[in-house]
Formats: sequence, structure tokens, C-alpha cells
Amino acid sequence: MIGLCAVVSLAGCATKRDLKDLRDEVLRLQARQDSLFRETQRQNLMLLDTLRQSFSAQLDAQGQTSHRFRELEQQLGRTEAMINQLHGLISQLNTRLDNAVQSRPPASGSSAPVSASQVEAIYTAGLDNLRQGAYSTARIAFATIVNQSPDDARAPDAQFQIGETHAAEGNFELAITELLKVEEKWSRSPRAPAALLRAGVIAQENLQDRTRARDLFEQVRRRYPDSEEAREAGRRLAAIR
Repeated sequence: MIGLCAVVSLAGCATKRDLKDLRDEVLRLQARQDSLFRETQRQNLMLLDTLRQSFSAQLDAQGQTSHRFRELEQQLGRTEAMINQLHGLISQLNTRLDNAVQSRPPASGSSAPVSASQVEAIYTAGLDNLRQGAYSTARIAFATIVNQSPDDARAPDAQFQIGETHAAEGNFELAITELLKVEEKWSRSPRAPAALLRAGVIAQENLQDRTRARDLFEQVRRRYPDSEEAREAGRRLAAIR
């Protein structure tokens, strides 16, 4: 999974539930990889058998059959090497998860903030996973930023994306709840009016709750009157009245 290593490297500041989600992702990756290996091996062996029969029955004067036979054997070797490398990677991820569990600080203790470079790497990993549909893994990345570095400029962005992960999963009420936290915690951030507007759009388009949508759009116009989001909120208000 893209960006998973970046998230795992900071799993020491995640919760047990976060680590369980990561372990589940690794197990799913391993299951998919095992299935891919078995199917690829089956198909390649079938082709090898077919070529062996063809090779035994009739040799091409130009050696084309022999050449293709050798190419296929090399391809099978490369495939097996790739599978072995991926199995090694999965093993390393499991080891790092185990180490993260053992080194995780007590729940009552305070963890050091994530550095600015780490925040950016985690945020990028979260976006990659969000785009690929790995919503729980993306949420872990964004939550790490919000919880460990709430004063970082990326924190309101990460909170916004937490809302988007829930919206992508169809949990629209939870998505609105998480989006509203952006304005509650970082009211001066450029993400604040965007989060309010997005919450209103979800209420309007996904929940069909015109009353709630109208209230959220009016909040955008009242609190951020000079923003582009306020202008969009005004257009939407005119359309639903």
C-alpha cells in the first residue's frame, strides 16, 4: 500500500486500535499477494506445459519456439523473485508493527510532536491511501497529524481529510461531524470555510437535509463573508430557497 511505511514508522504514537488497523492492512496485502502468486504461477506453468508439448512436437526452423520457451522460463523466474521480495517486505512490516506496539508510550503520557518533514510525509501518504480507497489507513495518517502536531499548518488540512474519508465510506453524519471540527479548532485556517461549505454540501446532496444545509451555508457567509466559499454558499442558498 502506498505510503504505508511512512505511517508505520510513526506507529509508536498511534493507539492499539490504529496498530490493529495497520496489521489488518498488512494481512490483507499478504492474502492478496498470495493469491496473485498462486494465479500467476498456475498460468505460467500452463503456458510452459503448452510450449513444452509444442516444442517436442515441432521445432521451428528459426528457433522461435525455443526462444519464446526460454523467455517464458525467465519471466517465471522474475515473477517468483518479485513475490519473494514482497513477502520479505510484508515480514518487515510485521516486525515494525510488533516493535511499535512494544515501544508505544503509556496512554496517559504525552508524545513528542511529529516534525514538520514527517508531517508532510504522513500527509502525503494519507492522500495517496485516500485516493486508492484505503480509507482506514488514510485516516490513521491524518489522525496522527491532528493528535501529535495540532499546531502544524497541515493539522486543519488533515482534519478536513478525516471528514473526507468518512464521506467516501458513506458515513455522511460522521463526515459532517469531523468537518465541523476544522472550524471549531482552527477557525482562522483557510480550511475552515472550506470545511463548513463541504459539510453543507454533504447535508444537501447526500443527506437531502435542506434545513441543515441552509444553516451551514449561512454560517459560511456570516463567519467568512469575503471568502470564495461564502460566494459559493450564497449561490447554493439561492438554489435551495
